[in-house]
Amino acid sequence: RLDAGRFQLSSGINAEYGGRGRKGARGDKGPTNVAGSPGRTGRPGPQGDTGVRAPNGEQGQQGATGDRGKSGATGESGGCDCVLEEPRGCNCDTHVYAVHSQTSRLPSCPDGFKTLWQGYSLLGYASGEITSSQDLGRAGSCVESFDVMSMMSCDGTGVCRHGVGSDKSFWLMNSDKEDVPLKPMSNMDQILPYISRCSVCMGTNKAVVKHAVGREQPRCDNGFKQMLTGYTYLMAMAQKAGLGQNLNSMGSCLRSPQSPVLLECLGRG
Repeated sequence: RLDAGRFQLSSGINAEYGGRGRKGARGDKGPTNVAGSPGRTGRPGPQGDTGVRAPNGEQGQQGATGDRGKSGATGESGGCDCVLEEPRGCNCDTHVYAVHSQTSRLPSCPDGFKTLWQGYSLLGYASGEITSSQDLGRAGSCVESFDVMSMMSCDGTGVCRHGVGSDKSFWLMNSDKEDVPLKPMSNMDQILPYISRCSVCMGTNKAVVKHAVGREQPRCDNGFKQMLTGYTYLMAMAQKAGLGQNLNSMGSCLRSPQSPVLLECLGRG
């Protein structure tokens, strides 16, 4: 029992719970358009399957020409890397020369050359007023067999004659013969000892002939080696014409000086 300003506790008998009450009436609908609180983040899903590769796209159009770039800086002046090589023969080429002994003995070819053939030294031919000379440095001046007249004269009518009186041949004479033939010779055994022998040589070295104006023997330039030495031969008179040699040919360098230098043979023998 409670009184104003005072209280008193009294113990009574314990009561039992009552039965469940009846369900209440449905409440009024709550307000709308009110956002609820965000839900919790879900767990990651499983990895998807690999997709199909897409086809290649079409080639794009060519782009426009770009602007011209700036000019580069001027480079430094370059040096010359050329090296002057010493002169030497080319071993890719083949050169053929004739050498003459001016004796009855066959001459040997210079070192590095091999002999092609050997024979007799021919200077040239004459027919009438026409003279044809052979370069003693070339193979045509060395014929394998000697003949007083090895050519024929043919005219415009198709007629050829051998041993015409005006036809002549000229041969390089031996220098080891002290007695010069003063009388005509018709015997081959008498003629042959006076004809110089020769050899035709082949090698890879190119010959350069050098002549001295004075009495001293000229020296070979650097890079060259000496093949032979001799005396400068320029020309011999025959048939009112000159049988001359080019000074750049080996034929202009004879092993020994002599006079007369040639032997004249008549076509009639």
